[in-house]
Amino acid sequence: MSADTLKFYNSDFKRTLFPLNTNHLIINKMHLQLDRSIANQNGNLNHPLQFLPQSRVFANKGGRLLRRTVKLDPFAEYFIYDLIHKNRSYFISTNSKSRKIFGYNFSENKVPNTAASYSSFKKAISAFTNKYKYGMKFDISSYFNSIYQHDLVSWFSETTNAEKDTKDFGQFLRQINSGRSVDCLPQGILPCKVIGSHFLKFIDNSISLKCEGFLRFMDDFYLFGNDQQTVFDDFNLIQQLLGLKGLNINQSKTVHHIPSHIDVHLDSVKTELLQIRRKVIIVSGEEYDVSNPFQDILSHDQVEYLTTLLKNPNIEEEDAELVLVLLRDYSRNVLDYLEGIIEKFPNLIKNIFSFSRFIEDKEDYLDILINVVRNSRDITEYQLFWIAWIVEIYLSEYEKAGELVNLLLINPKSSSISKAKILEMKDNRFGLPEVREEYLRSGQSDWLGWSSAVGSQSMKKISRNHLLDYFGNGSEMNKLIAACVKSLD
Repeated sequence: MSADTLKFYNSDFKRTLFPLNTNHLIINKMHLQLDRSIANQNGNLNHPLQFLPQSRVFANKGGRLLRRTVKLDPFAEYFIYDLIHKNRSYFISTNSKSRKIFGYNFSENKVPNTAASYSSFKKAISAFTNKYKYGMKFDISSYFNSIYQHDLVSWFSETTNAEKDTKDFGQFLRQINSGRSVDCLPQGILPCKVIGSHFLKFIDNSISLKCEGFLRFMDDFYLFGNDQQTVFDDFNLIQQLLGLKGLNINQSKTVHHIPSHIDVHLDSVKTELLQIRRKVIIVSGEEYDVSNPFQDILSHDQVEYLTTLLKNPNIEEEDAELVLVLLRDYSRNVLDYLEGIIEKFPNLIKNIFSFSRFIEDKEDYLDILINVVRNSRDITEYQLFWIAWIVEIYLSEYEKAGELVNLLLINPKSSSISKAKILEMKDNRFGLPEVREEYLRSGQSDWLGWSSAVGSQSMKKISRNHLLDYFGNGSEMNKLIAACVKSLD
């Protein structure tokens, strides 16, 4: 793995759905060993790499919907980042004046700048909406979960013409998903976003499309033109082309007319707030500052408006997200209503993680999270995972942190991945050493064992290495992780 590939991986780490320091440590400290492992297995073209079946995880989306994907182990995660980065010259933008594809493209070997590209996408929508009389927007239903493995492999082969990489990519998709042909492409990590975006180039490149304006960001399509029938014809054609790959349009998100002035019915204060809000771009749930929105100091009326939204028991998700972005200097106002936001909008938990650094009364915040984890019947794996991140980064030094850690571990909705986030913490309090020791002595080769090994780095070296000797005998992955942690000072 080159330094540039490590940069590719590290730049994306915090933006993924389920970032674990276990993977971050192994990939950054043991990338040479991982390279050798790949090289040794690549000695024979007829023997592709071997991958473990991966753990299924569920991230929250809007409307209480779940995004089904997998959490890749360190070796599989390393592989896919390295594969896409070394073939990056094939994943570039091919825009024309009328057809513009935004998002996950490499430019001059640089990591895709998703935030800037999404900002350009929104500006292009606005420009084309004003330029053309007719417009449509639509996306693909359950896109990542619906792509067939053999279609991905064929696309990769045709795109890169790299025989060995194609074999390994096919093996990766097949084995991480235990042989199932669909729902095989992981979500929420940058290399797979690159794959998902460029897989749809067969639509972009179709010579049969006739509309005057075509925009796409991942699977979000916009068609524009001055002749409505041409727009409809292209919409039908795209459905037919997608059907060849077993893909379908999401009917509920199809809009047959895009209004020219979307904010026309909004009051003036909300319009002002949205203008400030637009200086922060949200892509796939991750927040990017394209400029500093907080140079715009909120007026009294704007603060009052946001506070009124916050107090509304029927607050909408977009308003709750607006509050979390813009009321950062008024965290006390938000804290009184935060429990309701957590309960009502599970998908905003990453926004709440970002907001956490602005909360001054951490003890009250801790009480709120304890109450949510203890009493919520609807809490999800995704929320438990990100609350564990909140504890580690912002709350671990407070008195009741141990109570919250214990509740996160024993919650009936917890998973091996949400527990792994707790076990990998570099902390010897809260009874964590005893929990880790059980997994390490048994040589358990899964997320609970791997994260326990990484968490053990906070122990005294002689005690830690003694446990890791037992753990390392469990599997090749255990051996790699044990060697990594034992090498730390």
